[in-house]
Amino acid sequence: MLWETNLEKTNGAWARYKDVDGDGIPYRTLPGNQHPASAWFGRGTGHDENARYTEDSETWEENMSRLKKKYDTARLLVPPPVIDKPAGANIGIIAYGSTAPAVEEARSLLKQDKGPKTAFMRLRALPCTKEVRDFVKKYDHIYVVEANRDGQMKQILSMAMPDQAPKFRSAAHSDGLPLTAKWVKNAILAQEVK
Repeated sequence: MLWETNLEKTNGAWARYKDVDGDGIPYRTLPGNQHPASAWFGRGTGHDENARYTEDSETWEENMSRLKKKYDTARLLVPPPVIDKPAGANIGIIAYGSTAPAVEEARSLLKQDKGPKTAFMRLRALPCTKEVRDFVKKYDHIYVVEANRDGQMKQILSMAMPDQAPKFRSAAHSDGLPLTAKWVKNAILAQEVK
């Protein structure tokens, strides 16, 4: 982050998309910064490291390489998932956010009903870390539980790990209310008998 004092040290010379320290993550300013050189214009089309429009293919490739490096760096910085891997579990469950309590209770219901033994990973950030990949590789099936109509997290995980995509099973539901443990349990059991 560049604040007024940082910009003073550079005489206001900085480039919004320039990777100055090699981690793929360029410096930026925030609205409210009072330095005259703090403003920048962001665009969704091709741009150079100074945020100027360009259709230059070499500049485009450089930006794409920087973005790859940025995601690789982010994998090392985001919070790791919270994982419970009990011995004997052969299916995994991935959930995040407000669905986690329903999943934890559903796992208790499955255990009480002598259902399948499950491992659970509460995803806390993207991009996927090594722990996420290791969890997915370990189990025969992975249920991605989400309060979402389209199962977007399952889609994201399938794109991030195409070699593991056949393992993912969607347990997505969206009726405007929080997921219940009973719904999660039944969604898993309905797919396990197939």
